[in-house]
Amino acid sequence: MNETKRAWIVRIVTGGLIGMAGLFLLGGLFNGARFEGAWEIVAVSPQMIEWMGLPLASVLQFGLYFLFGAGLGVATLPFADAGEQLALRSALHFLYMAAVSSALVLLTGWALDAAMWLVELLLLALLYVMIWLGRWIAWCGELDAIREKLGLAPEPSLLRWRESLPHIGFAALLCLAVPAALSVTLFYGMDDPTPGMVSIITPLTAIAACVPGISLGRRHGFCPLYPLACGGFYLAALFGLYFVDRYQNPTVPFLVCAAAVLAAALAGNLCGGLLHQRRRKKEAAA
Repeated sequence: MNETKRAWIVRIVTGGLIGMAGLFLLGGLFNGARFEGAWEIVAVSPQMIEWMGLPLASVLQFGLYFLFGAGLGVATLPFADAGEQLALRSALHFLYMAAVSSALVLLTGWALDAAMWLVELLLLALLYVMIWLGRWIAWCGELDAIREKLGLAPEPSLLRWRESLPHIGFAALLCLAVPAALSVTLFYGMDDPTPGMVSIITPLTAIAACVPGISLGRRHGFCPLYPLACGGFYLAALFGLYFVDRYQNPTVPFLVCAAAVLAAALAGNLCGGLLHQRRRKKEAAA
């Protein structure tokens, strides 16, 4: 057995086992919230038990957990060296994950109807777009580093807007499209989903916005437009998801949520900017 096949088998088995363990907890919480009305662990979907009995339902649900984890495990392997092969194999991987996740949410009853299932597929597609966009940003960074070493790097733009553009596009997905899709998925059918949005999605978005800010700061220094874009996009997501006339005064809590996302992105960008300055000082001293 060559190294490539061995790596695939190891990733499939490891990812599958981790998927079974992780989705046992997460899926159990989904089962509890969906069928018991409380965030408690229900190991096997009551809908599947009703359809096919406990033994078969358990095997099928945990089998789908394994397949989902296996797909995530092989996603970290290099798919191909050529661009066309990479695009094709990435598309096949997306189709595989879409099929497994669709079977999982439909059989378990986590998707209440076809509209919610489509939103969950959209969320998965957004994840793939974010991964591709993140890789494209990394390629741009590598190209900038080569230009800098050759002395061909252009002068910094005003407020570094040109350098920030790829990350601002990433922020549109991260802080606008993904929170919207995730909120609809988690709080579908609720009369007042705002508390859940604040307590679950806002911290996740803030943490996620911080990491690209560090990367951008390390490459180009302080870029104020990125954190402003993160806060602005998240505020747009909040006001776009929830009708203002549903609440007495939603503006203040929405602004607080957006400010938290902005602050996290700003903190990450400032930390990256400090690393950028330190690197410049070392290069100047050398």
